[in-house]
Amino acid sequence: MQYKKEDYIFVSSCIRGKERFLLDAKGVSRMTSAKSPQEAVRVLADYGYPVEDTYRGGDLSQLDALLGQALSGAYKEVISILPDPRALDALLLVYDYHNIKALIKAEMAGTDPADALVEIGTIPREQWAHIMSERDFVTLSFTMKSAIEYALETFAKSRDPQHIDFILDRACYLEMKAKAKASGCRFLAEYATLLIDSINVKTFARIREMKGDWVAFNRVFLPGGSIPESLFVNGFDEDYMHFAEKLLPYHTFEDVMVRGGTQLSDTGRFTELERLSDNAILEFATKAKYVPYGLEVPVAYLIAKESEIRLVRIIIAALEQDLSADQLNARIRRTYV
Repeated sequence: MQYKKEDYIFVSSCIRGKERFLLDAKGVSRMTSAKSPQEAVRVLADYGYPVEDTYRGGDLSQLDALLGQALSGAYKEVISILPDPRALDALLLVYDYHNIKALIKAEMAGTDPADALVEIGTIPREQWAHIMSERDFVTLSFTMKSAIEYALETFAKSRDPQHIDFILDRACYLEMKAKAKASGCRFLAEYATLLIDSINVKTFARIREMKGDWVAFNRVFLPGGSIPESLFVNGFDEDYMHFAEKLLPYHTFEDVMVRGGTQLSDTGRFTELERLSDNAILEFATKAKYVPYGLEVPVAYLIAKESEIRLVRIIIAALEQDLSADQLNARIRRTYV
């Protein structure tokens, strides 16, 4: 189906209505000011989360399930009103590959993968169980099928579960980039590129802090971003500030590396680097707020919803750890609204 912005006038109108229930800065402030995780969770009731139906007497054991259901529900609602139900496959692929990894690792460990599977994806999670147990890959894309077979073969030889992640992550983002480009929506294609760059920047910093070298980085580098691999490879011999200067032409990652790299050099903590990387993603998504209609609107809404749920988890975890106000605020991401 050829992409036409005009086909998304109704969809965009519906999404604008849903945006009013996204967690805003006021809601985040109420949550971070809460005296307990339970009090913070109650704030979510004002943003459409069925909090009271999920826990009783302060029991937060089902909170993770609640957040997972909120995200899958958002995807299902949006997809149900799209003129082309496959238009968001580029976003859904990440969850397909998550389920593939969960099933392979559970099979190798002899454990039940049920709790690790997610409901989001281009293929229902119940169907994934059959596909992987029967090795019935006929309905999968060539990229996905090849990656699964290679991951299984490599793990059989190495017995290293990290190889499963390396192989499937590379295939996931290659396929995401291809589907985003094929969608005809420039915004979605640019998001895929930005996401890949963000992952590569964070991976680069982590490998450096683990005293790894460019050979280790080469194993996990994701192609498809705008930042070339050679720039990262040469950066292993530079301090973060000099490396940051080379990132100036690429999105907002120069600022991410300057401030995040400073904290890494001073403290060894990744808090600021990860926070700024997430903010760069959401800052890009906010561009869709100025688009009257088009696929950009539902794409940005789902990016915002994913960011919101990630932020909720960060806040609740910080409150459970009884972090100070300064420590908690250092972890807060920007909001879409």
